Amino acid sequence: MITREEALGIATAKIRSSWSIAEDEPLMSDEVREEDFGWVFFYGSRRFAETGDFRYAIAGNGPVVVERESGAVLMLGTAFGVDYQLNEYRRIRSRA
Repeated sequence: MITREEALGIATAKIRSSWSIAEDEPLMSDEVREEDFGWVFFYGSRRFAETGDFRYAIAGNGPVVVERESGAVLMLGTAFGVDYQLNEYRRIRSRA
């Protein structure tokens, strides 16, 4: 079992591993959802947060799920709402 702080580190590392925006970096949101299976982390662009300039906003940055028991990571999409995706995730997990 991992802690919330460890989960944040895992989520941050996952996001950074695919980050490719020059002169910017991901900024983890203070908004974190704690779920029965783990945590859901949200993130954006540091430059956008600092300037409010929509040129620096990123699109397609779905939240990151980190499982409490295993530390496994799942990147959610943006085509469907977070609640819908988490319900689907729960449904699929219940079959495993």
